[in-house]
Amino acid sequence: MTIKDLWPPIMQELKEFQKIAEIEETFFKRLQQEIQNIVDDQFIQTATEKGIARRERMLKISPFAGDTLETRRQRILLKYLD
Repeated sequence: MTIKDLWPPIMQELKEFQKIAEIEETFFKRLQQEIQNIVDDQFIQTATEKGIARRERMLKISPFAGDTLETRRQRILLKYLD
């Protein structure tokens, strides 16, 4: 379902509103992804790069240059278990 589907049929046919819907869809897709990232960052196993970096700052862990995201996750888990 798109935002355009929620509008009355007469508005769906207008070119100006089609362009508005296109722009709004892009915005809402980005917003939905950001919301999902916030949820994912609550857990170490699903955290994004941003979420892992935040936990590293909290725990005062410095990642090495060649570390993968998974390596950084493991290091954080080990710090919590220590």
